[in-house]
Amino acid sequence: MGYVKSVLLIEDDKDLRLNLEYFLSKIGYRLLVAGTGEEGIEVWERERPRAVLLDVHLPGMNGYRVCESIRSRGLNGETAILFLSGRPERELLAAGQRGGADFYIQKPADPVDLGSDLYHLFERDFNMSLDEILKLRVARKVPKPSRPTVPPPDPVTVLGQPASDRQPSAWIQTPSARSEPVRKTPSRSASSFQEEKWDHLSELMSELRQSLRRKHFHSMSHDELLDLAVDTERRVDAVIEYVELVHYS
Repeated sequence: MGYVKSVLLIEDDKDLRLNLEYFLSKIGYRLLVAGTGEEGIEVWERERPRAVLLDVHLPGMNGYRVCESIRSRGLNGETAILFLSGRPERELLAAGQRGGADFYIQKPADPVDLGSDLYHLFERDFNMSLDEILKLRVARKVPKPSRPTVPPPDPVTVLGQPASDRQPSAWIQTPSARSEPVRKTPSRSASSFQEEKWDHLSELMSELRQSLRRKHFHSMSHDELLDLAVDTERRVDAVIEYVELVHYS
């Protein structure tokens, strides 16, 4: 991997490809371009860029298959893959988790916003904290699937529901539930670390609540309300991701 800030853009829209190539090259990135999935894989194998901006809808081999093909090489995170598409966020999130994408960006995306996000992602080698992810302009994190492979050994009741009947999402314990005795007690240091995580989660939720309370909804336009709803949904999704990281780590 020769260039630290090398980016491969796989996009069949010629105008968009030229626009992004021109802009990102001007601000310091080494841009590699391809118009099809097959061509993109050839360029990737030859150049091994640090990041791939991957259009989902490509002629022939689509972006999902390209992502899976790159990940099948098993390079342990050598390349960060960012889906680029106008498809709904839920679809991109699900496809990203299946194929192994790291981030997704919805079209249309302002090149300035995209360039800003790439700058922060490269600065942190694509490993960002939750707070940093929330500050990205257009890039959204694809959380890695993380679930326990076996259920807890004892039928401990959490949130008033037996372990055998619980769904994974109900495994998140309230403070009162966590204080109840269980058969296996974590060490003091592990328990303290877990409590710090929950405290940070409470802070995130408190910040979100205070942010909403400061809004003057009656004076906001329809577009502003829509933007607020989208931003709130993204922040809630990020909190859910953090809950999963806290509970299953």
